[in-house]
Amino acid sequence: MFCSDNHHLLGDSGYFLTPWLLTPYERRGILNKKQKLYNKKLSGTRVLIENVFGLLKGRWRILKYIDVYSIEKAVKIIISCCILHNFCILNRDFYLDLDEPEEMPNNDGDLYVGDLKMGKEKRENICNFIDAKNK
Repeated sequence: MFCSDNHHLLGDSGYFLTPWLLTPYERRGILNKKQKLYNKKLSGTRVLIENVFGLLKGRWRILKYIDVYSIEKAVKIIISCCILHNFCILNRDFYLDLDEPEEMPNNDGDLYVGDLKMGKEKRENICNFIDAKNK
């Protein structure tokens, strides 16, 4: 498992729901108010995160061309860029990227029934928490 129970990644509907990768409720049927609010919050958070990645890749162009065959080197480059980015922000050196954000590739990983069930339970708990907080 990639993440603990208190942590997770966010994905769009192109990904499989797992306990560590939360996805929106499918819109096949009618969604209730809680599920719509959850989808809205998930989408808003994903957009924010994608924008941050876009800013990082715009400011630090090396992130577009990392050698993925050396994981250790790639991790060092990414962490260094994040630290430098935060340093720039602390010094009020803001960067505006006018490029369109790139689309993220879909995950074609295996789906396990247990992961789906646990992912649904986690998503439902977060949905209930958001709903209770907004009352």
